Amino acid sequence: MREIKFRGKAKDTGKWIYGDLIHKHGQVFIRSYNKNGIQVISVIPETVGQFTGFYDIKDKKFTKEI
Repeated sequence: MREIKFRGKAKDTGKWIYGDLIHKHGQVFIRSYNKNGIQVISVIPETVGQFTGFYDIKDKKFTKEI
């Protein structure tokens, strides 16, 4: 089974965050797993995209906006 991945820009830093998508209380969050543990980060809803499973010629992941 394929892992479903999302990305979105953090509201506070503007950096791309990768992980699981969460909708809660009218807001959008991404749960990210990293060396510091699990973080839940608020993201800008318009920037959220889902990994399609395809890569471009330079091995970069394709995402589609949802």
